[in-house]
Amino acid sequence: MFIDCVFICCNLSNVKVDNCSFRGIIFDDCKFINVSFTAINPFLLKWVFRKCKIEFCNFAGLKMKHSRFIESAIRGTDFINVDLDGSDFAGSDRRDSRFHNAVLENADFSGASNYYIDPTANKLKKAKFSCPEVLSLLAPFEIRVEY
Repeated sequence: MFIDCVFICCNLSNVKVDNCSFRGIIFDDCKFINVSFTAINPFLLKWVFRKCKIEFCNFAGLKMKHSRFIESAIRGTDFINVDLDGSDFAGSDRRDSRFHNAVLENADFSGASNYYIDPTANKLKKAKFSCPEVLSLLAPFEIRVEY
């Protein structure tokens, strides 16, 4: 169980976090590669990832409202069947990460880049996006937008 901790410049790649609790945690400039968060204890989950490198991780099935992924590189990571209501992805690079059946209502994607979110397979009510990246929401419809 981790409560009110700050991790700075830590390499947490390939760690096993099954049954761990994260309450009031800040990860600052940390590296996560190949970490599955699917079996953590979700009770009172509250965490912030700031300027982190998150690659090939799995957050599937979690209820993680109001999570913050600020200016982080989030690549090849799964967000399937997750509740991210009110979460913040501002300034993050989401290359090759997947959202499916995710609750992204009230989420902030301002300044985020390289994301692919199918509006027909995720809940996006009142989510916040910035231009020109918001045009990526049209990708599933295979339409072309000319400038």
